[in-house]
Amino acid sequence: MRLFTNLIFISAVILAVSVQAIDQDVQVDILIKKIQFASKEHRYKDLVVEMDKFKKLSNSLNQPLSDNFQYMYVDALERIGDYIGLIQYANAYMQNFGKKGAHYDEIIEKIAKYEDKANEEAADREFQLRVASSWINEKKRETYTGVNTSNIYNDSWVQNRCNDILKSIKSSRKSAESVTCDCESTYHPAYDYFPACTLEYRVNRLLD
Repeated sequence: MRLFTNLIFISAVILAVSVQAIDQDVQVDILIKKIQFASKEHRYKDLVVEMDKFKKLSNSLNQPLSDNFQYMYVDALERIGDYIGLIQYANAYMQNFGKKGAHYDEIIEKIAKYEDKANEEAADREFQLRVASSWINEKKRETYTGVNTSNIYNDSWVQNRCNDILKSIKSSRKSAESVTCDCESTYHPAYDYFPACTLEYRVNRLLD
């Protein structure tokens, strides 16, 4: 019985491997149809997605991409406004096919048209990444002696105090953004109980 079970298991493994091998060929055909449909229906974002899948599958099968496919991919990137990607793959087309490429003239035209724009977008993207990594969190605490401590339960009063603190910070650090703000009751022998508000905020070292 165990031998029979093992034979079934081995047969299932062999079948699974065979199906997987067939599935790759079938998947190529499916992707080609998806690419054709997306192109015909002018769904260019979907077209790029399906062409990316086709590129990865072709690479795993060690199948080179055709001249027409690579040009079609560059054209799709133009249609969705991905000029950085367009220049990257237009240059790849030139490396693969050069002046012998069937679409040499069209590729040269796209490079000439979009290279400056792609460089501007790349520089802006790099700047935005630098901005995103330049935020730091800080805190500022303000006390309100002589003010009834019950105000900390008044949402409007709390919001106004928090806005005032943020406004005072922004007068010298324009990038300041509120993160959290909270008011509480605090005590001092000279003033008894009074409100104190703490604003946690973030500022950007690159923007200020």
